[in-house]
Amino acid sequence: MNNTYIVAIIILLGLGGYWMYTGQSAAPAAVTEGPTISAPMPAAPTTETPAAAPTTQAPETPAQPAPTGITMAEVAKHSTEKDCWTVVSGKVYDVTSVVSTHPAGPKAILASCGKDGTQGFQRMDSRAQAGAMQQMATLFKGDLVQ
Repeated sequence: MNNTYIVAIIILLGLGGYWMYTGQSAAPAAVTEGPTISAPMPAAPTTETPAAAPTTQAPETPAQPAPTGITMAEVAKHSTEKDCWTVVSGKVYDVTSVVSTHPAGPKAILASCGKDGTQGFQRMDSRAQAGAMQQMATLFKGDLVQ
């Protein structure tokens, strides 16, 4: 069957269904002279349930999230060459992966494992600090909390 015929049949079925639904006849109405007044179309019946009445109960307040961050007590648990965390300027870093490759040797980092290493970090020259900060961005664990 040609696609044009299929489209025509679908349109005719759609129009016929519309006319049946609205109660209009399929034949066009006779043209009369003068103004015509049409009645509004009745609303279609619905199967929806009525909306529930609003409640007077106050909305629940969401639970306050626990403070996020890492305590100094947690940092202190990571104080070995195989598990080394340090704090620099209030940020906690897991520096375990760079202990053996540190340019100043492992002792430079091991002295700060489990502790605040801000002072040791600040003693480095600015060029070394800039390079270290780029690498430390990948080692960041979280913010230090009190």
